[in-house]
Formats: sequence, C-alpha cells, structure tokens
Amino acid sequence: MAFYKDYFGIRPDYAPCMTLADINKTAETWLGFYPHDSFVEILRELLKSLNGGKKTLWITGAYGTGKSHASLVLQKLFTDDDARVHQWLDSRKAQIPDPLRKAVLDRRSEKTLVIYDVNADGVDAKNQFLMRLQRGITKALEAGGHTIPLKGKLDGVIERIRQDEQHFFAKRDEMQAQLPHLNVGINTADALEKRLRDTNLEAGLVSDAMRVLEARHIYLGLSADEFLAWVDASLKANGLSKLVYIWDEFSAFVDHNRSQLKTLEQLAEAAQQGRFYFVPVTHTDIASYVATGSESAKKANTRFTFKQLDLPNETALKLAADAFVVKPDQTVEWRLECEELWHSVNGVAESYMVVNKAGIDAADFKGILPLHPMAAFLLKHLSVAIGSNQRSMFEFLNGEDFRTFIEIGGLEVPGHQFLTVDHLWQYFVERDDLGTGQVVQEARAEYARRKKDLQPDEQRVFKAVLLFGLIEQLQGAGHPLLSTTVENIQRSFEGDGALQGVDAILRNLEQKHCFAIVNGRCERFRDRSDTKEIEEKKAALEGKFGDLVLKETETELVKQLKGISHGGRIDARVAGVGGLSPSSIPRREFFSSTGNRVLVQFILARDEQEQLRIPDKARELAKQFKDHRMLFVTMPEVSFCRDNAKAWEDFTENSARLALSSDSASKKVFETHVSNVKAA
Repeated sequence: MAFYKDYFGIRPDYAPCMTLADINKTAETWLGFYPHDSFVEILRELLKSLNGGKKTLWITGAYGTGKSHASLVLQKLFTDDDARVHQWLDSRKAQIPDPLRKAVLDRRSEKTLVIYDVNADGVDAKNQFLMRLQRGITKALEAGGHTIPLKGKLDGVIERIRQDEQHFFAKRDEMQAQLPHLNVGINTADALEKRLRDTNLEAGLVSDAMRVLEARHIYLGLSADEFLAWVDASLKANGLSKLVYIWDEFSAFVDHNRSQLKTLEQLAEAAQQGRFYFVPVTHTDIASYVATGSESAKKANTRFTFKQLDLPNETALKLAADAFVVKPDQTVEWRLECEELWHSVNGVAESYMVVNKAGIDAADFKGILPLHPMAAFLLKHLSVAIGSNQRSMFEFLNGEDFRTFIEIGGLEVPGHQFLTVDHLWQYFVERDDLGTGQVVQEARAEYARRKKDLQPDEQRVFKAVLLFGLIEQLQGAGHPLLSTTVENIQRSFEGDGALQGVDAILRNLEQKHCFAIVNGRCERFRDRSDTKEIEEKKAALEGKFGDLVLKETETELVKQLKGISHGGRIDARVAGVGGLSPSSIPRREFFSSTGNRVLVQFILARDEQEQLRIPDKARELAKQFKDHRMLFVTMPEVSFCRDNAKAWEDFTENSARLALSSDSASKKVFETHVSNVKAA
C-alpha cells in the first residue's frame, strides 16, 4: 500500500513570504505581483495621505496574507525605474484604475522617497526607535547618491563610544550573546565607526551599539522634533518632496512598548505637515495591543488610517501548491493517483465551487490534492479568522498535522484518502500552545461535552459542523461556502470512501441534540448556560479583580519576601488601583507612630485605563498616611492586560462559563483557559 509521503513531500525551505533579498534577485521579480482588491485599496489610501490627507497609513493583515510582498511593491512603485513601473501599470490596467495610475505617476514626478524596513524585535521606544529610522533613511539616501546632512545623533553616538572606548568594548564582550551584529571582529572605535557608516551594513548594528551604551548607563536622547527636523533637512538638500517609511513586522515594537507610544504618535502626526509619513505593518490593528477607548487607542485612531490586506483565495492556493515537491521517480505515478482522486471530487471543484462563487480555478484545487476542495477553502479562511500569527495556511502545510496526514494517508487508506474538513480540528481548536479565542474555546467545550456519546463517523461530521459554525461566528454570515448548511457538510465528505451517508449521520446528530436542522442549516445549540446567566455572572465578577487575581499574586509575593521580612515586621500587600482607598487598608494602626510594623503596598492595574490612575492614587495615599510607616510601590507600565488587551474580558467570560458548566468536560476546558489567561 502506497502512502502520500511516497509520492511527495513539503519543501524544507518552504516559506511563501517575499523578502527584500528575494524581490531584488532580479530587477523584474516584482513585476509578477498581482494587485488584488485590498492592495489597490491600500495604494489608494497611501496616495490619499500623500495628497494632503491628515492621517498616515497603518497596514494590517493576518500572517501569510502577503503584507511583506505588498509593502515591497509599494516601495518599487515609487522608487524603481520608470520603464518597469510603466510596464507593470500597463499590464495591470484591469486592476489599477486610470485615476490611481495617474496619481502614482504624478507622485513619482514629485520625487517621493519610499523606504522599506523590516523587523522591530528588541527596538525600544526611547532611543533605538529614532536611531533605527535615521539609519534606514541614511542608507537609502546613500544608495540613491543623495546628499546626507549632518547625521545628528549618529555622530554623537560615535563620539560617545570613542570617549568610552575601553569600557564600551569590555561591556560588549560581557554581552556578546545578546549582540548578533556587534561581533568580536569589531574591537575598536575606528572599526565600529567604519562599519556604522558602511551603506551595506544591517541597521541592527546601531541597535546593538545602543544596547551596550545603555548597559553602561550612557543615554543619548534624540527627540522626535530633532529627528523630524533632520528629515526635513534631508528632503530639502536633495530636492525630494516627501519621505514614506514603511516598517514591516512592526508588531514587536508596539507589543513591547505599548505604554510608551508617544514618539510613534508624534511621527504619525507629522503626516499633517505633508513631509514625513510613517507606515507600520503589523498582524493586527491597535486594538490588539491597547485597550479600546484608552488614550493610546484614541490617539492612534486620529493619526492612522488602518487598512487590512487580505490574501485572495486563488493566490493562497497557488502559494500552497508551491509547497509540494513530487519525487522525480514518482511523477507519473502521482499524476495517475491525482487523476483518480480528482475523479472523486471534481464535482465539488468544477460545479459546486463555481455555483457558489469560490473565485478559484478548478486547476488550483487539483494542485493541492489530497486536500479536499472544501477543506482547502475553509483552511484559508480559518487561518485569517482565528487571527494567530502562527496559524496560517502555510504553517499548516509545513507543520506536524499535515506531515502526519501524508505519512499515514493514501488513496487506499480509509478515512485518509482526502484531508477533509474534520482533519483541521486539531490544528485550529485543540492546540493550546498556539492560544485560542473565546469562540474557539466554546466550540472545543461543546465537542468535549458530546464526544463520548458519538460514534467515530459522527465525531468527524460533528467536527465539520462546529468548524463551519466557528468561521460563521468569526466572519459573520457572508460567503455561502462558509456557513453551516447541510449541503456544505455533505460536500465536505464527498469522495471520502470511508464515510458514507452524511445526511443520515446529520439526522442522528440532530436526534442526539447536537444541533437542530432548520431551513437546510445546522443551527448549533449554544452552551447549556443561558446567555443571560453568563452575562449576569460576568457582571458579578467585574469588580473582583483583586479577589480573583491579585490575591494569588500577594500570596506568591509574601513567599518571595519571607526571608527578608525583618522578623515578620513587614507586611507585603497587593491591591488593584480600583479597590484601594484609605478606608480599605486593614489594621492601619499597626503602621502608625504607635505601631511596630511596616506596610509595603503594591498597587497594580487591571488595564491601561487603570494604569493612568496609579500615580495619582499613590500620591493620594502617601499624603493621607504621611505619618505612617507605609511604602506605596507602583508599576505603572504593568497591567493584567499588558500582553492582551482583552485579557480581563477573556478571564471573566471563561470564569463565568466555568462556574455555570454542569459537566466535567466543559469544566476542564474552561478551567484550563482561566489558568492560561492568569499565567499570561
């Protein structure tokens, strides 16, 4: 018996992501880019900003949607040779309207410099951010043969390193493992200056140098105003009208500096002056990093226009097919296998998909066999809707789930002839290591609750129903192929020789109260806990951040301080800013002039809005108890929602469902997610 692994494998270097190096392999590489609708909208929004708009652009898109490729093409449109730009625009007349084409050419004639940068790992918001921008602009000006004005703080950095040379390199040696660019081959200030001024150098060297200086407690400030003045001088010196700085993979910067976004806000505001435009590119918009309604969110929304890049269905399948490598000696055999597989599902791809406007050629579905056409379509959309930067269509193909399938699957293997919709369940629903959202947790709990009462074929079909219900919840009632219709479920198993009679299985599942079939749809029963009860329970938990979360923090803190509590005279306590007041501090007399104890009160915040209240709260309490032995410790940059703006919402939702769950399977799922949210 032959398995799929005997015919093909997945390219070990498979990564369908365009890079700066890839697009510059030949001058014509970028000309193959197809400007789909969301790219055209992004181009239109960028030109609107450049032509007098009050906001700059922020590009978002799920992992694997082609953000890097699109960003690089944006740069090429403004900086590449006239002939190639005209060639591309001429070849894309059907996608690029004449007014948009004219706007691109007009902007080119006015000399707009567009710079592409990538990866913000380890870049802080204080010094490295502006230094990195300055270095990127300097490299672009040098590459274009332009005049470079005094490089401001870069010269200051070099001079300061010279003054500290011996100690600087001694500290570098201590930190070498953290410094990928500032290696041992650079051991003098002269050598470092030469490398810093080398146009072919990676910008990361500046960040490494700054890290060493900071470790030596040497800080060189560069204000946003100073940076923008230098940008303006650079533009004027070279007859350039505008500068656009596109920073790809910028998510890490926002994530790690979410409480220090003032400089970013200032740069975005500069777009109103019509000279400098900073364009971040991230996986999600600002709402994923800061709380909705917070000051940072409000400022971001007034300074940026957020535009999402979507990967067209047909492009996704073509990129997916590129992962498959057929073994040279199995080419003929695999072609015959594909024909037999195709015979079983061509009705789905050539008829059902066409009628329901999938927008994908049948040949593209055939190119990714043994993925079932319905599974391939759902896979692409679930990858975007789930929202994890690790759950892309391409990561699935290059991951353990698909590799396992092709190792055990084959044309003659029952249940593994096609990778059907149910085979996506483990990857999107049950992998705790990648994290899941609330609706995914609910689907998982629903399946866990009913699994024991279902036969194997019923389990497969029920997983398909839940996955279609999941995409419908996440995206809303939209595409007919992404809804829980009976026909979609039936079509999802068409060609699967091991699973027959899907219609009868659906009726059995209905009789087991897994869902109700209404007007040709599988309407899933929600969790047994009534929605009203859940909302009431959540409301009851709303004011209990201290009791539910901080009590454990306090217990752990007391353990940590046990050895240094000076005979037990120090009381360490933790409270939330919302639940702390002069009257809420118990046994206050112990810390007065007549008492013999010291209070160390830590004040923590639930979310960003509470963070803003911490300094005033600490001052208020310190003033109230100025004659007491009380120390109020604040950590205004830390909050429960720091790494997930919706952490508290997730916590209360899961806690409410846990309290109202009536079976062990559901309790275990929600208990796990409550623990995960607290641990994060």
